[in-house]
Amino acid sequence: MPNWLMESVRARARRVRPTLVFPEYDDVRVLRAVSRLVREESARPIFVGERQSIRAAAKQWDVELPAEVLDSTVDPTSDERSERYAELLYELRKEKGMTRDEAAREVARPIVFAALMVRAGDADGCVAGAVLTTAEVVGTALRIVRPAEGVRTVSGAMVVELPRTDVGEDGVFLASDCAVVANPTAEQLVEIAASAADAFFALTGRTPRVAFLSYSTKGSGKGPLVEKVASAAREFRAAHPEIVADGEIQMDAAVNQEVCARKAPGSALAGRANVLIFPDLNAGNIGYKIMQRIGGGEALGPLLLGLSRPMNDLSRGATADEIVRTATAVAALAARG
Repeated sequence: MPNWLMESVRARARRVRPTLVFPEYDDVRVLRAVSRLVREESARPIFVGERQSIRAAAKQWDVELPAEVLDSTVDPTSDERSERYAELLYELRKEKGMTRDEAAREVARPIVFAALMVRAGDADGCVAGAVLTTAEVVGTALRIVRPAEGVRTVSGAMVVELPRTDVGEDGVFLASDCAVVANPTAEQLVEIAASAADAFFALTGRTPRVAFLSYSTKGSGKGPLVEKVASAAREFRAAHPEIVADGEIQMDAAVNQEVCARKAPGSALAGRANVLIFPDLNAGNIGYKIMQRIGGGEALGPLLLGLSRPMNDLSRGATADEIVRTATAVAALAARG
């Protein structure tokens, strides 16, 4: 990642050094990442699990865990908060048929206990998914942490840095939704864009410029797919007049000043978009991976946006370094409030 971006993210995290809970201690990548987070002072990591098992895993992989990590380890089978968390979980899920006995059993699961720590305010955020599936992590987040007040759409964003610095924000883009909502409505695109713009500012400290992407620019194409994006752009500008945004707009016009001047003269973006809102999950996932794999970009994420508190789903193929970067971004998002 570019120096300015990671310096910005780390600086925001270090100001507060929020508490992040990790329910996956038995993976060498997570162990190494947590050790680095402590050294970099980006967060206060807490493992959920049995302390001796964590010591044994660290010894097996020859990872030196700082004393503060071992001392703060939480064992859901013996922690004094387990009964309170079980009652909290029961209240959250009783309308879905959960009994108190089922809640008590669920609390023993590290991912559930971790999410409840976040929900209860005993941790500022959670990072998981190196071992657990996306369905387990995102599903738990939606059931327990839940969307922020007034937010109905939780989305997944990627931050991508390209080698060239004459596009985006010195080469940096935030792209959404790349991970969660398969076929968003116009109303959902508005919420996705609002979360994305907020996250871009929180991570970079720089002004977001939001492009609602389409195969059409300002009516050059017709049909329901175009109108969905155009409608979302209109609604977003009405709801958020303080944020620079435009659409529907093609990718080339969104990110190239000369093309924008020809295709969308007078556009507020002026070819300088740094937040890319894709019309659906197919486009978002394909788009960021083209930027990453063919464009030579480096990706950070996915970051779950729109939750009441940060809880993030890692890629199961993530390296220790990628876990560190993503966890630092989660810490920066948690440091906002």
